[in-house]
Amino acid sequence: MNMKEKLESLGKNSIVLKIAKKEKYKLGATRFGGKPDVPPDFVWPTYEGESYDHVVKDRPLTFLAQFNCAELAQFDKEHLLPDHGLLSFFYETDTQCWGYDPKDKGCARVYWFEDLSALSAADFPADMEEDFKFPMVKIRMESKCSYPSWEDFSEVFPDEEDDDAFDDAWEELTGEDSEDPDDRSQLLGWPDVIQNSMFDECDLVSQGYYLGDGLLNIPKEVRQRAEETARDRWMLLFQLDTVECGGFERPCNIYEDLLMAATFLREGWKVAYAADAQVLHSHNLAPVEQYRRNREGGVALARNEDLLRGASSTGEGARLAKAVASRLLREGELVELAAFGIDCCARLLGDRAGRKSAKPHQGGRSCAKRAPIDSAARQLESEGESL
Repeated sequence: MNMKEKLESLGKNSIVLKIAKKEKYKLGATRFGGKPDVPPDFVWPTYEGESYDHVVKDRPLTFLAQFNCAELAQFDKEHLLPDHGLLSFFYETDTQCWGYDPKDKGCARVYWFEDLSALSAADFPADMEEDFKFPMVKIRMESKCSYPSWEDFSEVFPDEEDDDAFDDAWEELTGEDSEDPDDRSQLLGWPDVIQNSMFDECDLVSQGYYLGDGLLNIPKEVRQRAEETARDRWMLLFQLDTVECGGFERPCNIYEDLLMAATFLREGWKVAYAADAQVLHSHNLAPVEQYRRNREGGVALARNEDLLRGASSTGEGARLAKAVASRLLREGELVELAAFGIDCCARLLGDRAGRKSAKPHQGGRSCAKRAPIDSAARQLESEGESL
């Protein structure tokens, strides 16, 4: 099979979700935000975690969306979902856990309420902050064949290495840009991933492995088993993209902080440097993962050249690489130096490939975000009925 035939063989039905317009309340209707419809004995879910300002407490989960299963039935071509009842999704949008840690269990909840006649709108918890009460918005749905991202495709066909040919085949089948598909909100189908396969990550975390340091510390045989079997045991249930509200333009997968800062500067705001601020963040990526991540970064930077006003991303990186390499050489860490050199090459090649393949959007629109609802852009996967 050629690349297109291989990709076509992996096609799965998905239900594309389009955020339409503000909605008026109707019991049991499919919608984003607002108050959830729940049974009388429903207890609003909470999660105890640490927020970005280092406050640990038990917080009520944000209600994301609910789906009338009878309305979904006509779009669920593979009959994977119940044909009646109400499917509801909650997520804790203050701590915004990524799901890399087994301790994150409970930060997201999925409910299926079978009897619609027993439901009524729930009041928000008294201690829920206004920022985490999402507006009620109508959702339109349609069926669409989805195809895997390169990360999942390359696990099914490990001998394929030409991701440019993959992009061409993906765009031919979908009529969209593989780096920026039109609709990312969906039920079922293949997840739209950024770095690693979500099937593998869900499988490993469910076994108790912590993934915040990457996959290299996980036994090879465990990783290999996940790569070979996880996609047969896990399925994407719900994926929610950035919701357009209050000035959002379109989603951005990477460098969102840089692009947001550039937007502030363009609008006349100032960006302050906090010398005493500490950020604990790292990626333990293999060279091929580093290449893919920086390739996507190159796409984002190339598409936002107007916003960044020609700012260079290589000068500071080159200075950092030189400083690190010099220190490793002085300390005699030759193995680390070689690994660092390979990592830098993967970053540079990925960035250049991304810039080369980028296709400017009409009107030069920026993907910088302007409202605090990107926390809803999380992917929830479930093996059963709840997370």
